[in-house]
Amino acid sequence: MKVDGKDMRPIWFDPSSQRVQVLDQRFLPHELVINTLATVDETIFTLKEMVVRGAPSSGPPARWGMYISLVRDGP
Repeated sequence: MKVDGKDMRPIWFDPSSQRVQVLDQRFLPHELVINTLATVDETIFTLKEMVVRGAPSSGPPARWGMYISLVRDGP
């Protein structure tokens, strides 16, 4: 998608913070809000409140939440 004429993905991994970042689609096209997913609760909120929309966009945050859960709590 284009934001201010630049290509931007709705979901990406930020290597510097070691976190997944998502474009909050609830505010588009009027405001650009980027959320960082650092906890399982933030990931659940992202999916329940439809911060990202559509099956292709909901899969990566769901997998990230599972990863966070496994790393913090163990198998």
